[in-house]
Amino acid sequence: MKVKMKIKMKVKMKIKMKVKMKIKMKVKMKIKTKVKTKVKMKIKTKIMKNQNKIKNQNKVNIGGLKK
Repeated sequence: MKVKMKIKMKVKMKIKMKVKMKIKMKVKMKIKTKVKTKVKMKIKTKIMKNQNKIKNQNKVNIGGLKK
């Protein structure tokens, strides 16, 4: 009986570990995707801002030349 109990405990522990690992992986993936999307958004906004700055500078330059 004792041996059987030990084996059962070991199997339970293994299953628990597997489940924990799966959950951890899922959470990690979710966090990674969230971070990636955030970073992408930040980069996009930066690029947009830079493009707008360049456009504004060009407008100013053209205005200055016309005067």
